[in-house]
Amino acid sequence: MVLPTYIILLFYLRSFLCKGENIVLIIADDLDLVLDGMTPMNNTLNLIGGKGATFLNQFVASPICCPNRASILTGRYQHNHLTVNNSISGGCNSIEWQERQEPNTFAAYLKNEMNYITFYAGKYLNKYGSQSVGGVNHIPPGWDWWAALVGNSKYYNYTLSINGTKKEYGDEPEDYLTDVIVSQILRIANLVKEFFNQYNSNDNPFLMVLSPPAPHAPFTPAVRHIDKYKNIKAKRTPNFNTLTQTDKHWLVKRGPSPLPQKILPKLDEIYRRRWESLLAVDELVKSVHDLLEQKDLLKDTYIIFTSDNGYHIGQFSMPMDKRQPYETDIRIPLLISGPGIPHSTVTKPISSVDLFATILQIAGLEHPSDGISFLRKTLSNDRTVLIEYRGEKSNYKPNTGCPSDNDLNLALCNQELACKCEDARNNTYNCIRRISPLHNNIFCIFEDNEAFIEAYDLTQDNYQMNNIGYSMKREHRYKFRKRLKKMVSCQDNECIFTNLGNTNNDIYLKKKKTNEFDFFEKRRDKKWRLNVVIEINIEDQRYGKRFALPRPAYTNNSSQIKQEAINWVNISGLGRTTGWMDSHRENTRRDFTRRVALPDPMSRWKDYNALRILETAQPQAHCPPAINCLLSCPPIKDSLPSNALTPVTRSGAADCSIR
Repeated sequence: MVLPTYIILLFYLRSFLCKGENIVLIIADDLDLVLDGMTPMNNTLNLIGGKGATFLNQFVASPICCPNRASILTGRYQHNHLTVNNSISGGCNSIEWQERQEPNTFAAYLKNEMNYITFYAGKYLNKYGSQSVGGVNHIPPGWDWWAALVGNSKYYNYTLSINGTKKEYGDEPEDYLTDVIVSQILRIANLVKEFFNQYNSNDNPFLMVLSPPAPHAPFTPAVRHIDKYKNIKAKRTPNFNTLTQTDKHWLVKRGPSPLPQKILPKLDEIYRRRWESLLAVDELVKSVHDLLEQKDLLKDTYIIFTSDNGYHIGQFSMPMDKRQPYETDIRIPLLISGPGIPHSTVTKPISSVDLFATILQIAGLEHPSDGISFLRKTLSNDRTVLIEYRGEKSNYKPNTGCPSDNDLNLALCNQELACKCEDARNNTYNCIRRISPLHNNIFCIFEDNEAFIEAYDLTQDNYQMNNIGYSMKREHRYKFRKRLKKMVSCQDNECIFTNLGNTNNDIYLKKKKTNEFDFFEKRRDKKWRLNVVIEINIEDQRYGKRFALPRPAYTNNSSQIKQEAINWVNISGLGRTTGWMDSHRENTRRDFTRRVALPDPMSRWKDYNALRILETAQPQAHCPPAINCLLSCPPIKDSLPSNALTPVTRSGAADCSIR
């Protein structure tokens, strides 16, 4: 049954009358929704979904483990919590994360302000336990009981931090991590039993977060579950092992497509092992549910089940992984049961950042975040959410035996899987995903040397076979760009976008003057006038501050603008200095990583005045190889004639032929 709009989860009123309910959050690792990842989870579907709400449209804030887990914990999009990948240098369990973000997680708030008893077991962040950032002695603020996995997901031969003490496990069946998390039999797993034994219904409420490793690689099922799905094959979706279309971004097009037939049995094996590894997670859910029932706590406890990101297996001839802006990778399961929540199916769009606000609402708290509680009565059925990803390159020369070993811009290449690479430095993008009664679409811009656009109307093209990024009407593309531009710098309530184009509350579609600017202003005489505007953004990586050069009024005085830009570059001293531009006419594009303005190959015009400014303000060493040609072009005069605009031919790559 689909929950009617006017009775969105009866929880709404109850949350203000009965504060401080118990909360159990279970986070699977790499569990997809689109490829039927929930099929093995019968207990979970029945005990949580069957007694509560099943959400069909939850999207990740980032389709990779550490950044999206950071979003779940803090309620912040990636551009605000600054965990951009799975490395310490990328913010994953870094000192900056520990100092700035961990004191502001939902656990810290529930512990400090509502006196919750808190418990964590399983995977935390990919780089947790690294010696350079505190090792196993580091326990994040807000946790009373701590049994966290050191490093990334493993099933055997792993290490846990047991309340700050290192504990190593072996490869015996009883060491299987999913079982250890909730087992009542062995060693530190007894923490779970002790935790409940010490809890009394008259005491303070509790928060429990359980994060098993499944179905993350290496896809190891418990011994008792091996070969339970030996006859299952990977789901053959319409986009499975397809001849990759030319309208996909560079990384997807690279390498063989379709994959050689000898690869497909390996994909089937991965698919089976993932399902088999989930059976222990499903048993974990039942164990927790039964324990709550035995303690007569179910009536006072909310159980939430979700994943950190999705997964693809063979879609668009990409063997296996996440990291892509397709439904397999960005749409994840979400189920919740608890007091006042009816059995229902909810189609309203939500984001991983919403879990923070939801947990705080259950506890009777409210703090600023980029999300909104999905238990609110006013939850909109027309919403746009943000998805961010920063591609990674190899930090050292791989030894996979693939031709790509000599290209450090590529990463995660696998010789056994036709040497396809799952990531690259230019696999960096920002997307807006919108669902409403009338719309179901996604719009992405990649930060490569083409500022490549991928956009899909999922109402007509559910498997994202036909990229409409360049065939849509210009005014539609402009609206998407405007919304994306706003969301990649949003914070707090600014990030809650609803009713795109269908409400007077959407100021970006109103026909009125704003502070936004154009590089090209179409005058009444139908002629184009050059308006050179540059903004310098100075990002302080230590303190997260951003300073912006005031935007000049429409002007052709490039010398003045260039000098202001150089002055800001010289006085920054705070971190990475970056220059960027934007345009209603799409004559420029942005590289969000380096903020270097580049010509848009889809445009008729190129603004060489602006390029000259960027050449002066931005050292060549900071620019990606794909655009070095632009910054090595011969100097251009500071003052250009009024006819400085030069028509150029449409090109698929950066063009240095015109000086």
